[in-house]
Amino acid sequence: GEDIYLLNEFERFPLQELSTGAQEQVLLALRIGIAAHLLKDQKMFLILDDAFQHSDWQRREWMVDQMADLAEIGWQIIYFAMDDHIKQLFEERVKPKFEGRYVMFELDK
Repeated sequence: GEDIYLLNEFERFPLQELSTGAQEQVLLALRIGIAAHLLKDQKMFLILDDAFQHSDWQRREWMVDQMADLAEIGWQIIYFAMDDHIKQLFEERVKPKFEGRYVMFELDK
């Protein structure tokens, strides 16, 4: 059908019943997984617009780390953020890993 379900060892969860943050994480994972499968060893770029803003704070750290992992294998990540916490996470967790290759632009308000 048209429904997406997530499964663990014990239960089946309809995607539409998950929180907004969890839904966004699942859909992002599906996009990345499908693209990686189709393109095999070719690297891509991601343009994300506040993609983690609905995620809880602990999961945001994990998501930012996953973006760093993709960048380490050659993917280019472009992330637009209005959320200062996410910006801070990228500055603290990603920038040190990519000395000279990490660029942050801040637009005047």
